[in-house]
Amino acid sequence: MIYSGDIIEAILQREGSTYTDRPADKGGPTCCGITLTTYTAYRAPLPTTIDDLKRVDPPTARKVYQHLYIDNPRFNQIADSNLQALVVDAGVQHGQEEAAKMLQRAAGVVPVDGDLGVLSIAAVNTHDARALRILLCGARIRLYGSLVSHDPKLGDAVKAGYNLQAVNAFGWANRIAQFVETLV
Repeated sequence: MIYSGDIIEAILQREGSTYTDRPADKGGPTCCGITLTTYTAYRAPLPTTIDDLKRVDPPTARKVYQHLYIDNPRFNQIADSNLQALVVDAGVQHGQEEAAKMLQRAAGVVPVDGDLGVLSIAAVNTHDARALRILLCGARIRLYGSLVSHDPKLGDAVKAGYNLQAVNAFGWANRIAQFVETLV
C-alpha cells in the first residue's frame, strides 16, 4: 500500500516548489502547484493574498494536499494505492469533484455527483482497480484534448487566419483514449 505522503511527494515533484504566474494557466498564480483559490479555501476564514501564496513552502503544501486532495474528498478510502494516486493527481489538475465524477463514471456509480460517499467507495473498492485506472486515464486524455481544442484563444487564432494543429487535439485525444480503454 502506498502512503499518502508518497502520493504528495510525487505531486510536488510534478508541480515544482516555486511560485509561478503564467498567463496561459487558467488556474492563475500557483506555488507548489497550489492555486490562490485553493490556498484561500484551505486557510478559510483567514484572508489570503498573493503574498501569502508566495510564502507557501513544501511542508505547507503537503498539509494542503493531504487535507484538500486526500482526506476531505475521501480519496484516502480508495483501497488500491495506484488508483488512489491517479485520482488524487486528477483532483489536483481537474478539481476534486471532477476527479470523483470521473471515478464514479468509470465504476458505473449512479448518480455521478462528485461525492465519494459510502456507496461510491464500495463500488470503487469492489471494482477491478486496473480497469478503473485505464478508464480514468482515458477520461483524462479526453479532457486534456477538450481543454486544448476548446480554448477560446484557439478560436480567436483560427478566426485570425492561423491554421493550428491544436484544433485537432480533442479528436486525437479521443482516438488514443479509445485504444487505452481497450486495455480493460
